[in-house]
Amino acid sequence: MEFISSWIANIILFIMLAAVVELLLPQSSMQKYVKLVLGLFMIVIILTPIFKFISLDPKEIIKEFENESLYAHADTQNSLKEKKIEIQAQQRAYILEQTAVQMEKYVEKELMNSFGYAIGEIRFDFEEDQLELPMEYDRLMEQMKRIVVILEAGEKGDVEPVREVVVQPVRSNEYDEFNGEQIIQFLSQRWGIDKEKIEIQVEGGNGGN
Repeated sequence: MEFISSWIANIILFIMLAAVVELLLPQSSMQKYVKLVLGLFMIVIILTPIFKFISLDPKEIIKEFENESLYAHADTQNSLKEKKIEIQAQQRAYILEQTAVQMEKYVEKELMNSFGYAIGEIRFDFEEDQLELPMEYDRLMEQMKRIVVILEAGEKGDVEPVREVVVQPVRSNEYDEFNGEQIIQFLSQRWGIDKEKIEIQVEGGNGGN
């Protein structure tokens, strides 16, 4: 691209120079010879890319072409890899969100009737590079390092839109008068999850695991 730009610039510059020379030349028999010489120079400048191509070593041409092909292939591979990672992240977020919704629906009535709490949010804490989706529910739960359940006291009002699953570090809170152990035991049995992986927090209150 740089060579082509330089070549075009040389042609334009030569045309301008030739025009100036013609204006300065007096009307004489020499003028046609000068025009002939200028025309020959113009032809040489126009044919410069061809001369350059002929003078190149074929091996160098092939090597340069291969390098450009490799760079293009590498860029394509990187782009595809990034797109794959993006799609996998979206898929993972969707599956975890749907899993959280189903887990909540499975226990919501009994949790409210037995303990007076509703689930406000479920957070999954896991090693992202070790979580391969899709997978069976039991295997998915095995991959989780911790499941944080945010509880809300009393009945829920209007149905809220499904919250986005948030993957973030979780806090450990001390028990107050909140009987979290029974709720953890209940959730562990209903969800089929090791109770050591479950942590509960109460909005505006305390929780534990």
